[in-house]
Formats: sequence, C-alpha cells, structure tokens
Amino acid sequence: LLLVSLLCEGAGYVVYVASNNPWAILVSRLICGTGAGNVSLSRTIVTAVSKPALLTERMSQLTAAQALGFVFGPLAGTLCGLIVIPAGWDGATLLDSFTLPAWFALLLVLVNLLTVMLYFSDQPARKTPDSAQQLPAATPSPDEEHGRKEPLLSSSSSVVSTTSSARAAALAAADAAEMPTPLKLVFFWCFFTELMVFSLAETTLVPQTTAYYRWDVKNNGFVWAACGFVCVIPLLNMKHLNACMSNRVLFLVGMACHLVCLLSLTPWAAVVSDAAASV
Repeated sequence: LLLVSLLCEGAGYVVYVASNNPWAILVSRLICGTGAGNVSLSRTIVTAVSKPALLTERMSQLTAAQALGFVFGPLAGTLCGLIVIPAGWDGATLLDSFTLPAWFALLLVLVNLLTVMLYFSDQPARKTPDSAQQLPAATPSPDEEHGRKEPLLSSSSSVVSTTSSARAAALAAADAAEMPTPLKLVFFWCFFTELMVFSLAETTLVPQTTAYYRWDVKNNGFVWAACGFVCVIPLLNMKHLNACMSNRVLFLVGMACHLVCLLSLTPWAAVVSDAAASV
C-alpha cells in the first residue's frame, strides 16, 4: 500500500509538469492527494509496534515530522520560485519556476520509494500462544522438589496450560473488541474538523494575505515556514506535556487554541474581504 500510494503521488507530479491545462492540474492534485494515505499507514504501523505507554510520544514524533514537512515544503517552493530559468531553454514548458518544485517533490518520492523497499516489510500476524512451549516453565521450590517429582511435573503442566488458555482468551477478547459506535463518530468528527480547518487555512489565508498585505510568493513561503516551526515546538515537547496532563486535557487545550485562533480572525473578516474585492 505504501508503494502504491507513493507511485500514485509521483504520477500526479508527472501530470502536473507535463501539462498547463487547468483541468489536468486539478487531476494531478487529486492524484497527489492519494499520498495522504501514507500518513494513515505510517501511524497504523507505529501503533502496532509501540507500547501503550509510549504511543502518545510516538504519535507526537510523527506529527512533528509531518509539521517539519510543512515547514520545508513552502521554503523549498519559495526557493525554487526565486530561480530564474531563461525562457529560451529547450523544454521550458517542463522546467520553469512553477514546475521546479514539482520536480523536487518527485525526487523526494523516488527517495521514499527506495526507503520503503529497503527498510519496510510486512509484519507477520500475531500468533496466539496456544501451547505450553511458548511460556517459561514454572520453577519449583526446594521443598516441592524433594520426593515429589511426578506430581510436580503434572501440577506444573496444568498451571502452564491454564495460564496459556487464559492468555489466549484475553488476546482473543482484545482482538474481537469493537470500539463503541458513538466513540467512532466522535473520532470521525474530530478528524474531519481538524482537516477542514487546515484545508480552509491553506486555501484562504494565502490569497487573503496576498490581497490584504500585498505579500508575494516569497513572503507567504517564509511566513508559512515560520508557522511550521512554531507548531513543531509543542510536538517535540509532547512527552513532557503528557507527563503533566492527560491525553484528554491535551486534546481540549488544542481545541481551545483552535477556537481562539478562529475567533481572532472574525473582527477582520470584512476588512480582508473589502481589500480583496478592491484588487
């Protein structure tokens, strides 16, 4: 799945650099969106191999890496946009200041493909301990060893068999456990709103800053990079934050920060709209 999603993402960049048709660009954007599946797959893999006590820290590290990508992505796009390519070059339609970031992203996709092929492998399914050989043998006490060899072996085998059956039943119950439907809906809603807020910010803030503050591509790139660095700080300190407060409190604090941010924009909505309309 990782390889397929990476190949789709690379194909989207190829479609982008090979065409200047707006519909083709939209199609390439749609194809590149399949690369978002890598995020879900990576989190699933980390969840499967991490201990519950370390899961929050591991998730914060993945999110920090993702935030760093949002930092260096705009910076790379800004730097590529500053490179002036002479119009007389052969194949200038495939190589200019707008397609150069896509070529750079395509190179990173190839690096990811090599990384996945070299270091990722399918994990075998978890086997349920159904035999006494998978459990350590019980150690008898000195008093039990003297003159009671046969009964001891029989008792030990019975204890091991009982413990093995209990563990097998516990693992089977954990695998069969289903998350309650209301909780599923809550998680779905939380992810939906988080991604919607991010998409709205990405879609509207750049045109608004260009219209209201007269920022160009260079200014917007540096501002987005600075915002990304600020976002990375709490993510890198998630281990210490989680030691001070529970996951639920951390989630509520994040939601409160979102609310304050959105409310701070509302008084300026009319001003920004008027400035955009006058351009």
